[in-house]
Amino acid sequence: MTTSTTGTTARQGAAGAAGRPGTGPGRSADGGLRWCPACGDEASAYGPGPRGRPDAACPRCRALERHRFLSLVLDGLAPRLALASLVVDVAPSRPVAQQLRRLCPQGYLGVDFDPGADGRAVDVRASLTDLPLADGSVDLLVAYHVLEHVPDDAAAMREVARVLKPGGLALLQVPWAPGRATDEDPDASADERVRRFGQADHVRMYGHDVEDRLRAAGLDVARMTPVDWLGDDGAALMHLWPEESSWVVTPTTSADGVGRHRGVLAGGTSPGGLAGALVRSRAATAEATARRAEAEERGDAVRRDLAAARARVARLEDEVRAARKESARWRRAYERLRGRLPVRVAAGAARGARGLGRAVGALRAVPR
Repeated sequence: MTTSTTGTTARQGAAGAAGRPGTGPGRSADGGLRWCPACGDEASAYGPGPRGRPDAACPRCRALERHRFLSLVLDGLAPRLALASLVVDVAPSRPVAQQLRRLCPQGYLGVDFDPGADGRAVDVRASLTDLPLADGSVDLLVAYHVLEHVPDDAAAMREVARVLKPGGLALLQVPWAPGRATDEDPDASADERVRRFGQADHVRMYGHDVEDRLRAAGLDVARMTPVDWLGDDGAALMHLWPEESSWVVTPTTSADGVGRHRGVLAGGTSPGGLAGALVRSRAATAEATARRAEAEERGDAVRRDLAAARARVARLEDEVRAARKESARWRRAYERLRGRLPVRVAAGAARGARGLGRAVGALRAVPR
């Protein structure tokens, strides 16, 4: 099952779900630095996404905009997932699958109808219209960019309602153009599908009636967007499409109802709790980065001091070698002088003796 490329990002962004200007990914307030909640990495720019879409994929984990927001939502669900017995990930993406396996190692199940199409590794090969699961057995189901591939999406939606536990959640995302009704044609040619639905393996483009379809299948529905949960600055920090919509759904028979799931996703608090968690995570990341920079600066200073000390030692060694050479030169000169000194003394003594003899002879010749 192939994931959407032009899908939600292009269609939802162009539609402007809430009529906000600037529906593309924003620039963060700290000069364009981006933070990826899927892997915790920071980068000044992202790599290209599907079909070369610029500045879309985290350079470390390759998470796209929708994966980064979903990752943060799943972090908000961590307390619930720690107690979950079964989490179903339909057409799993690598960053999300890794996170879900970490959050729910005892109950993760990856499912895809055609895993070979994208080289996915899954636990079960099955269609979303016919999951090999018991009624009311699933705590969380994730199906991002799946329903637009399914010819009978009504059957898939009913299957989601069937397998979810009372109070269980499903997180869904589809290509969406809210300004019109759903356009679908499973029998359309590949070229026609690209033109109408954005991709050759899509059979529809969802419109404003997508929530009615979900409700008709027995699901309560709430829509969420990055800007609603994180604000403009939070969405820009992770380089998200602010109005890219996802849906959290739960069986209609659930006692708590989907309206409360905003609090659940925020760790039991208001939507601001999730933004607060983002701010705390960002602050922790900034603090760790500052500590690392400080440690690197101290290391650089130590390395500079060590290099200076080595240079001083080298200079002293040069001075010692020069002093030794000078000492050897003076020693050789001294030895030469020492060898010549007795000869000079003897010659002087002889000259003195001869002078004394002449003086004595002169005295004897004087008349008395």
